[in-house]
Amino acid sequence: MFATNPGVNGLFMTLKRDYLIGVLLIFIVFNSCGGAYKGGESVTALADGGFIKEYFNPSGQLLKRISFNSDSLKMGCYEIFCESGILLLQASFSEDLHHGWFLSFDSHGSCKEMRDLSEGVKNGFQKVFKPNGDISIEYYSNGVKHGGKMLLDSIGMMKFFRVYFSDKLLGEFKWLNEIRYNISGKLYFLDILPSPANVDELLPVIRVARIPGLRGEVAVAMQDDSLGVFLQTVPPVVYSNNMLAWALRDIHELSPDAFLVDLKLINERGDFVYRELINIPPSQLSFWN
Repeated sequence: MFATNPGVNGLFMTLKRDYLIGVLLIFIVFNSCGGAYKGGESVTALADGGFIKEYFNPSGQLLKRISFNSDSLKMGCYEIFCESGILLLQASFSEDLHHGWFLSFDSHGSCKEMRDLSEGVKNGFQKVFKPNGDISIEYYSNGVKHGGKMLLDSIGMMKFFRVYFSDKLLGEFKWLNEIRYNISGKLYFLDILPSPANVDELLPVIRVARIPGLRGEVAVAMQDDSLGVFLQTVPPVVYSNNMLAWALRDIHELSPDAFLVDLKLINERGDFVYRELINIPPSQLSFWN
């Protein structure tokens, strides 16, 4: 069976957690600039009934800029600056909730975080620049980790790749040195995605880790009068969340009776680094009948 998203109670707690984290981040950034606005403020009216509020220190340096809609809810760009004028935080709001991009910077102007949010929760691309130079790249869906997470060192070499499904760690690929690695758990999962050709169509897929330096391949057994039984590769349909996805529909169309899928991750020399025979129930392969 295809796994489903977390329950309503879990989603509510996630929304609450991410909202509080967002408020805390803004509070921390604000306090890093001195903690209180001792200057003045100005309000600029907009043609649509909204307005922009700006806060200044006694020297006239802009410290904070917020856009509001006609209902006085935060809408659009939200910015915080340091006393020296360096941008510390820039975020997008919709109806008083973080929605869209979220960027934070240190006091030298270097980026610390790049996040996508949707209605107050993490949703999509998340990139964090760590103090030791490491870079974390991961993906969220409705507030939970969903897809691949990579940790890169300061020169862009991958330290590990982890696969998450609805916040649950399924597997990990980790380099031990330049040639040795360790794999634990599964580097794939079954999922349902919007079709690339029609976003209103839901597409059952196999999602596989897209690990730098390795090539993903999915094949099914087919039979031919002259060739006998052979493996036919299937092209992926989409790349997202650090994962490649193969549509079960394409597998079914190639081999209607197939229920075993041969999944491989192959290195540059052509060696199988990871291989799984995945049992797909016929009921899922005949989903389109």
